[in-house]
Amino acid sequence: MNLSHLLRSCPIFESLTASDLDVLDKAMMVQRYPNGHEFMRENERGGTMYVIVEGTVLVTQKNMEAEGFDVVHVMNAGDVFGLIALIDHGKRSAACTAAGEVTAASLPSSAFQLLYHANAPIAQHFQYCIARQLAHDVRNLSELLVNALHSTSPEREALLQGASYEYR
Repeated sequence: MNLSHLLRSCPIFESLTASDLDVLDKAMMVQRYPNGHEFMRENERGGTMYVIVEGTVLVTQKNMEAEGFDVVHVMNAGDVFGLIALIDHGKRSAACTAAGEVTAASLPSSAFQLLYHANAPIAQHFQYCIARQLAHDVRNLSELLVNALHSTSPEREALLQGASYEYR
């Protein structure tokens, strides 16, 4: 499957025109990654967005109560991750690791910045996608906090210690 075709089928890119998707396709690099490849590590800074072309990527977070990690999300072909890091290069809230061989397209921040300044429709679309992701995250965190505040003490402690949100 070529990248342009995959991008056209991704809900996150559905409002882009065919020519905008072709520009985005040319800015991205497709690569195969081995089983266990760490696309990103929790609490490390990042600056690359990925679109899974083939394969499965596990999203994990450190377990606060026991040693090890919890799988918080499983991503497959067409899923996008690392979007917000294109803007802020902040610390990652989770780790993303290949579960088996994965083919993914990457868009580093430097290529994103060129696209952002050269193509207004793509820039506007990414702004909208990032705003949607941030709104989603804020709503999830707000719900966790409200639930924690309205629960009994042991339940509140468990909610606060186990708080996680969907990662994208």
